[in-house]
Amino acid sequence: MGGAGIRAGVCHDIADIVAKYTKYNGRRKPELLAPDTYSLVNYQEAENVVADFKAITVKAEKTFTRLPEAKRDAFLRIGFISNQGQRAGDATVPRCGKNALYARQGRASANDLAAETRALFKADAN
Repeated sequence: MGGAGIRAGVCHDIADIVAKYTKYNGRRKPELLAPDTYSLVNYQEAENVVADFKAITVKAEKTFTRLPEAKRDAFLRIGFISNQGQRAGDATVPRCGKNALYARQGRASANDLAAETRALFKADAN
């Protein structure tokens, strides 16, 4: 049995989410992110950053559903809302940079990326 009536597996997942969120957020302060913070052309750096946040967001969503109803509010505050907000920012900024790169290269797909970027900005604002 985990802490406060939560199964040990769920406690482990929450600890992992919080630890990874802290680690990933420590890469760069959100206010210092720029479209070219992570490389768009080398080692899939920008894509890996986005994938890392997406993976812990999916894990947070699954963990949330496994929690007892009485414990969900606390999880929302420590592990879920913060993670979703940071994921949105870390997904939007590299996408914006990739869109600018594709536009400079004259790729037709720049228009598709622009639409995706606008959708991410809109989702982040809500």
